[in-house]
Amino acid sequence: MSDEIEAVRAMVNRFMQTEVVPVMAGYGKRGEFPRELIRKAGEAGLYGAVFPESVGGTNLGYLAATVIQEEMARNDARFAACNNQQGSTCPSCIYFGGTPEQIKKYVPNLLAGETIGMMALTESGGGSDR
Repeated sequence: MSDEIEAVRAMVNRFMQTEVVPVMAGYGKRGEFPRELIRKAGEAGLYGAVFPESVGGTNLGYLAATVIQEEMARNDARFAACNNQQGSTCPSCIYFGGTPEQIKKYVPNLLAGETIGMMALTESGGGSDR
């Protein structure tokens, strides 16, 4: 891998080892969502690899996004699951399907970790509950 991607991997590992791993179990024991860690990850730029800088992304690409997710999961799978929603699923749905106003309003705050992202899906006329 390129030096840039290896630097991303090292940065994510440092972030996880210093900010997440020491405290994540405590969130689970208290039954709390790690809102503060989401904000810190956003500040560190961990949620914007596939998004352009114009919406708060880093434009590093899908390989970097994969390395970020892999390194998060290697350190703490619980936090990695949060990252998938926060840095990919939720902002992608808005970025690719939203209006320019919705993109401007929501995507930068999601990528910055200031707004917590989640996605819900409905299946009209079908679904797993039938």
